[in-house]
Amino acid sequence: AWPARGGARTKADGDFRTKLNPPVPREPSSAPFSARHFPAADGVRGLAILMVVLHNSEFVERSSASFLLKLTEAITATGWVGVQLFFVLSGFLITGILVDALGSADYFRNFYIRRVLRIFPLYYAVLFVAFVIVPHVASVPEWGAVARHNQWWYWSYLSNWGGTFGHSVPGFTHFWSLAVEEQFYLAWPVLVFALARRGRTGLCAIMLVTTPGIRLALHLLGTPPQAAYELTVARWDALAAGALLALLVRDARVQDRLARWTRTITAASFCALALLVLYERGLHFDDPLVQVVGQSLIAFLSASLVYYCVTEPAGSALRVQRVMSAHWLRFFGKYSYAMYVFHFPIQHVLSFYMADELNAGDGTSRFLKLMAYLACIAALSTLAAMVSWRILEK
Repeated sequence: AWPARGGARTKADGDFRTKLNPPVPREPSSAPFSARHFPAADGVRGLAILMVVLHNSEFVERSSASFLLKLTEAITATGWVGVQLFFVLSGFLITGILVDALGSADYFRNFYIRRVLRIFPLYYAVLFVAFVIVPHVASVPEWGAVARHNQWWYWSYLSNWGGTFGHSVPGFTHFWSLAVEEQFYLAWPVLVFALARRGRTGLCAIMLVTTPGIRLALHLLGTPPQAAYELTVARWDALAAGALLALLVRDARVQDRLARWTRTITAASFCALALLVLYERGLHFDDPLVQVVGQSLIAFLSASLVYYCVTEPAGSALRVQRVMSAHWLRFFGKYSYAMYVFHFPIQHVLSFYMADELNAGDGTSRFLKLMAYLACIAALSTLAAMVSWRILEK
C-alpha cells in the first residue's frame, strides 16, 4: 500500500517503486555510440520478429465470415511493418558502426569479417540442408525441381530480385529481406568511407525523398506487385532513415533540434498513416498506395521509435525505453535473426499438412485452432533459434 497523500515515505517505499519501475541499464555515455548497449534496441528487434512471424504464419487462413477471424486477419496483416523496423534499425546500427570506425586501419576488414561471421554460417547452413540434403532424403519432386531451378538466386543473395520476377522457392520467399540487407552491407561501407559528413547526410536525405517516387514508377511501369515491396531500390528509405538518425545523434550541433524534429515527425507521420489506413481500409503490404506512401510513413515512425530507444532516458523516451526493455521482448530480440530464418520454412511444411483442418468449419472453434497454430509456429521458431544460437551462431 502507498502512503496517504502528504504522508512520509520510507526506504521500503522507494525500494518497492524501484522494483515496479526498474532503471533502464545503459553503458557509460563516454563510450563510443556504437559501443554502447541499448537494451531497448534489443526490444525493438523482439517486437519486429514477433510481428513478422505472426504476419507470415497467418497466411494459412482462408476467407471466413467470422468476425474473430476477420479481426485476426486485419491485425496480422500489419505485421509486415516488422520488416520495416528491421531495416531502419539495421541502417541505424550499421551506419553508426561504420562512422565510429572511420580512420581505423582495418575499417573494411573488420566490418566485412564481422558481418560474414554473424550472417553467413546460419544462412548457408540452411540453404545447404534445404537445397542439397532434403532433395536426397525426402520425396519432394515438384518442390525439388523448383529449388534446383531457382536456388542460385538464394546462394548469391539476389532472391529479392529473382523472386520479384518468378524465380522463388516456396518456403524461402521471406529471404528477400535478407538479400536487401546483404546488398546494403556490401555497398554502404564504401559510400560512408568515400563521402564527407555532409555528403552522407545529403545522400540519406536524397534516398528518403526519392524512394516513394521509385516505388510509384515501378507501379506505373507495370512491374509485378512485389517489385515495390522487395527490390532494394524500393526499400532505400527505411535504410536511409536509420542511417540518417545514426548521423544526427552523433552531431552535437543538432541535438536540441533533433528532439523537436522527432516529435513533429512522429505526430505528422502517425496522423498521415491513420488517414491512409482509413482510406485504404487496412494496411496491406501489397496495396499500391500503402507501398508508395505507407512504407515511408512506417520508416519515419520506426526511426522515431529507435531514437526514443537510444536517446537520454527522460520524459517520453524514458517511458518508451522501459516498455521496449522488457525482458520478454529482449529475449525474442536475441534470437530474432534465426527466428526469421526458420519461421517460414516451418510454416510452409506445417501448413501443407494442416491447412485443410485449420480452415474446416467457422466461428470460435476455427479461431481457436488458428491461435494454437500461430502459437505453435512461434514456439517452434523460437526453439529452433535457441538451438541454432548455441550450436552455430554463438
